[in-house]
Amino acid sequence: YTIPRANRTRWNSQFQTVKKVVEIPSSILNSILSDLEKNDLILNSKDRKVLEEFVSLFKLFNEAIVLTQGESYATIRLVAPTVLGILFDLESELGSSTSTLVSLCEALIASIKARFSGLLRYFEID
Repeated sequence: YTIPRANRTRWNSQFQTVKKVVEIPSSILNSILSDLEKNDLILNSKDRKVLEEFVSLFKLFNEAIVLTQGESYATIRLVAPTVLGILFDLESELGSSTSTLVSLCEALIASIKARFSGLLRYFEID
């Protein structure tokens, strides 16, 4: 297993790092951490669930960034559908009662609504 090193200048590098960690089976990851004497980093089931839900939420943002960062084609036309897609997906995630990241999801929704209020008014979305 390889885990990419997080980079300070790109938030999605941290997302990719966490995503790779979550892809490693718990038993293997915890064994590696134990061998490296990093017992404070060993994940219990609750920690792992939080990381999995973090990846699920931030996958939406990662996909949006990849979609809208094209260098050889115009991407401004993708902004509105991308923002609306993220908002609807976050609201759907919030509707699932099993999410341990409800407060994060609520904060992300509030931030999107504040930053893109004009766009949301244009499409008559509360």
